[in-house]
Parts: sequence; C-alpha cells; structure tokens
Amino acid sequence: MQRGRVGYLALLVALVLAGTLFALLPITSRLDALAADMVPGGEAIYVSAASVPLKPSDRSTSKVGKLRYEGGLYVTSTDRRFGGFSGLIVSADGKRLLAISDRSYWLSAKISYSAGRLSGLSGAVLAPILGADGKPLKSPYFDSESITSLGLGFPLDAGGVVDIGFETKDRVDRYDLGHDGFLARPVTVPMPEAIKNNANNKGLEGIARLPDGRLLAITERTLDAAGNMVGWIVEPTGASIPLSLKREAPYDLSDLALGPAGDVFALERRYSRIGGPGIRIRLIKKERLQPDVVLDGEVLADLDLDYSIDNMEGLAIRKSEDGRTLLYVIADDNYSAAERTLLLMFALEK
Repeated sequence: MQRGRVGYLALLVALVLAGTLFALLPITSRLDALAADMVPGGEAIYVSAASVPLKPSDRSTSKVGKLRYEGGLYVTSTDRRFGGFSGLIVSADGKRLLAISDRSYWLSAKISYSAGRLSGLSGAVLAPILGADGKPLKSPYFDSESITSLGLGFPLDAGGVVDIGFETKDRVDRYDLGHDGFLARPVTVPMPEAIKNNANNKGLEGIARLPDGRLLAITERTLDAAGNMVGWIVEPTGASIPLSLKREAPYDLSDLALGPAGDVFALERRYSRIGGPGIRIRLIKKERLQPDVVLDGEVLADLDLDYSIDNMEGLAIRKSEDGRTLLYVIADDNYSAAERTLLLMFALEK
C-alpha cells in the first residue's frame, strides 16, 4: 500500500511538472512577442532558428570562393504565412532585418550574433503588404520579388522609405515605412514602358537604388537579342537608359544589392531536377553602370547542393565596424515542406 501511494505521488508530481512546462511554451512565445519591434500594422510571431554549417559533409569548411562563412540559420515558424522570402535589407549595424515574401508579406526581426557569427533571430513581426486601397495585395498583384532602401538609415526608422519590385504585374511601388509602418500604402514609381513587355514570370527580379538616386532594375530572364537579361537605369522622372546583364546559362538573376563602395552585387540561381538548386554571386564594378552596356563581373562564389543552400532569392550587403563587406542571403522556401528558409552570412575577403 505504501509503495502504491509513493508511485501515485510520483506520477502526480510528474504530471504537474509536465503541465507546467507545457503551459510555459506559449509564455515563451509571448515573451518573444513582447521583445518584438511592434511596427504599426504588424503582428508578432514566434520563430526558431537552428545553426547550419556551410558544408554539411565537412563542417570544417569555412570558405567558398572569395567568401568566408560567418554563420547561417535554418529558420522556422508555426505561422502558416511565414516563408517565401525573396527580398532582404539588413540594418547598418547588423542588428535588424526587413524581408519581403513573394506573397506580399513584410517580416522584421532582430538578429543576434555569437563571437561575430550569425547565431539567432528574435522579435519577429509579420504584416501584409498593402495596396493603394489599404487592403492586402492579392494575386496577381502580390508577387513582390525585390526591395531597396532610399535612405541611409534602416527603413523602419524615422524617414525610412523603400521601393519594392513586383513581378507578373511588373512595377515598382514605394512605401513610407518610417512614417506609416506596415500600414503604409504604395506610391507608384515611374518606370519605362518597356517593363510591360517583360516575359511572364521572368520579369522584374532585382532592383537597387544607386548612390546618385537612380534605380537599377534587371529582369530575371527577359532576354535581349544577344540572350542577356534586360535591364534599365531609371531616373526619378521615369526616364531610362537600357542595359543588360550577361547571362551565363543556366543561371538567372535572383536579386541585386548595392555594396558599400557603390558597386553592385548580383545573386544568381539555377535549378534542375537532377542537380537541385545552385547559386552564385557576381560583383559588378560601379564603373560598368553605363548606357547600352552588357554588365558583367567577377564571380565571387559558386555554391551547389554540397553546401547549405536552398532557393536563395534575397541579398543584402552592409559594412562591418572593422571595414569588412558582409553579405546576407535569404531563401524562398516556396511554402514547401521540401524546402527551407535559410539565412546565411558571408564576409568578402580582400
């Protein structure tokens, strides 16, 4: 009888402890939500992040091409709206990110580091990107693929403004996030009439605001007569000068980002059913940004499935306190269980 009573008490204690731990799980989520930067119009969501090596088969690998690996994360969330990230901005101090999904959602989050290496995300906030009517964008107008900032500060701070490039219904829309947060409504940015001729689902894919205020815009795979990717440098008035980005099959453009020295970095990707995804990053010197030229540049790194990559679509660049050029790359998981949301960080070696 005594042994039964002890067993009963042990079971009771175990159940109480299990219940307490279970009850703490949503509290953890709420605490993470309270730590979020609550941008107007945003909703805090819980995310978790696990570190990934550069090369799973050889965890000692720390370099690919001219890029040194500075950590990476596999990011997950139970929120069904999470995923599909195709454009990325990282703050100058590296502590915050702003991403857009190709189903027109904003994501903001805080970035953490350990010994200078990417180690976690917290304080995540999700919100729909709104149309001119104040309602969330719907298909076919919601295919947001690229983002670039107009100012020197982070877009969610006072004065922050961004341009978003949309594919399918090709256009560039401007959002005053610094004033209205995620409740901002778009103002259409003047663009050349030629963007209406972009190939279906191969249109506007990368935009980057240049230091002189002009916009560099290049398509994913709308090709000119020479087989290169069509693009433009666009004045604030909408007047444009044509150019193109050299295409080396099977790569297509995925994103553009402006570097600290005014050079442009191009993220490109490939995919095949046999070989899976692959990416590479090209550096285009600012001197090349001239009318009627074919842009080309040095390939800094080329990564295949031997590395921790997926459908990498977004690229952001910043300068570290010690003067290094840091690159962040984010993956579009296509809302598929077979793909991952990855956030990788690299340093460009001189």
